[in-house]
Amino acid sequence: MSKLKFSKLLSTGLIIFSLSNLSKADSSPITYVGKKGNYTINIKTGVYQGCVYSQPKCLSLGAKSKIGSSIWKNGDYTYSVTPNGVHVYRNSKDIFEDTFAKQPSTANLVNLDSIGQAKLGMTYGQLKAKLGKAYQFKPATLTFLRFVGKGIAIVHSGKIQYYAFSNTSNQISEKNVIDALVTYNPSYQTSAGIRPGSLVVESEKFYGQARLLYEERMKGKERFKQERVYFTKEPDDTNSITQLSDWGLFFFIKPISGIYSKFENFGFVSGNTNKFKSGTRIQWIGVRYAGYELF
Repeated sequence: MSKLKFSKLLSTGLIIFSLSNLSKADSSPITYVGKKGNYTINIKTGVYQGCVYSQPKCLSLGAKSKIGSSIWKNGDYTYSVTPNGVHVYRNSKDIFEDTFAKQPSTANLVNLDSIGQAKLGMTYGQLKAKLGKAYQFKPATLTFLRFVGKGIAIVHSGKIQYYAFSNTSNQISEKNVIDALVTYNPSYQTSAGIRPGSLVVESEKFYGQARLLYEERMKGKERFKQERVYFTKEPDDTNSITQLSDWGLFFFIKPISGIYSKFENFGFVSGNTNKFKSGTRIQWIGVRYAGYELF
């Protein structure tokens, strides 16, 4: 069994780990879902974010305590992880273990920096070459809260798989670098099995309590409404508590699904709540680089 390091803060439900059997060159963060929690790691940076369902808090930590390719030690605690699960030891005694669920196919997986075969940082041309002639790239425009996003729709068998956007230019070119990806397609899911169409209450089982943010503003002569869902244990690639994530998931629902006690008006209408209507479902899922103003 490869060994891993666990934080001394076991009471917060945090685990930090690295998998020795995965490629060191792989910079993609991967979220593993267990029976007791979910665990996100980045092999290249050694960053871990762990959330145990029975604990109220999550924490993201780096690799400062790492003492080997897959060993972390903090005081009396040592942590070990394999593709099948995670173990935590204190003075060589096994005090915590969790088993990972089977991962969805990478072709349909929504990860922290990718949707299917499309990955942040790729160019449109690289994605086109990777997918092959069975896929079509079509210019697409989606209206977001703060601007109109011009990008491409990736189509297979006549159905849109996902959308890709570049922050470099509104002109469509194979040299454009992908900064954000969005999907409405329920064929794509996170490692927790959450997809467009999933109930928010089901998502809370994996990502913690939901908080809804509603915004409404005028775009020209049209009033535009948008509602995002945040989760207390939402996975991202945060390097520490104080640093912003390089990338991460985001979820939107159909406005207005939240139950708001009041709205603020700062030149635009805004409100947030942790209450929402029965049957509220995730409308679409996306990933983006930090700093990309998609909404």
